[in-house]
Amino acid sequence: MFTPDSGARSEDEAAQQLSLISLALDVAGDSIIIHRPDGSIVRFNAAAAAMMGLTVEQFERLGPWGWTSNIDPETRRERLESLRAAGEMTFLSQHTLPDGKRVIHDVHTRWADAPGGPYIVSVARDVTEQVRAREVLENLAFHDPLTGLANRALFEDRLELAMASARRHDDLLGIAFLDVDDFKDINDDHGHAIGDGVLITLARRLEASVRQEDTVARLGGDEFVVVFSRVASAGDLEFLAQKLIARVHEPIVIGDIHLDITASAGLALFQHDDDARSLLMRADIEMYEAKRMSPTARRAVLRRRD
Repeated sequence: MFTPDSGARSEDEAAQQLSLISLALDVAGDSIIIHRPDGSIVRFNAAAAAMMGLTVEQFERLGPWGWTSNIDPETRRERLESLRAAGEMTFLSQHTLPDGKRVIHDVHTRWADAPGGPYIVSVARDVTEQVRAREVLENLAFHDPLTGLANRALFEDRLELAMASARRHDDLLGIAFLDVDDFKDINDDHGHAIGDGVLITLARRLEASVRQEDTVARLGGDEFVVVFSRVASAGDLEFLAQKLIARVHEPIVIGDIHLDITASAGLALFQHDDDARSLLMRADIEMYEAKRMSPTARRAVLRRRD
């Protein structure tokens, strides 16, 4: 009987191992890329190409780091340094597919000091739907479902951050508390669908009337509040709030229904011994003071007591 020598057996075993490794790569559902620290590809599986929206042939033609076009060179350098030091790391990475769709990958990388190396083994999984679902849940938790504005929870968080910044930098911080006048009559006369349309319209107007660093929130019903993160003076706060009132008082047209809307607003300037509740309460009190004034006066004057 012919018995192969040890050299032949070693070659056969090596070939078998390579065949098994190739099979494992091909059947894996996750993207697997083995590459060098300079980004040149050594091995990859079909899932890697598919996850990038490419054919295997197209993926083969990619140059160094060609599958990471959305990552800037500085971020890549920092990741390589961290990977070399720690041996492995996990991160989320965004990619734009050829059809323009943006996908999110959960990437686990490992540094491998092997003969002919070093090599980096990157295993990625598409988590776009999971991330989007989490973002939707987070959005629902912190935003008003009708208007999309910040809800009370997010408002309180933003206000706490703004107050901490005001204390640290000795800035002026102000809030405006707005309440739509006679909103119940709108619902009673025209129905809740029209009432909802009014609230949505007002929300968009308020957003368009504030600065980028300010926060507009709906606390519930027809109550809105705006956090003005930095104001130059009490007069500046009044000027910013008057812009809001002017926008709110513009007529609203929904279908064939024309509505003249008025709102009452109370202002409060942050004092260093304030907490979120006391600041909001002072603005709320001033809002009710404004409601006692005539609509004509309300358009011109916003009361404050600071």
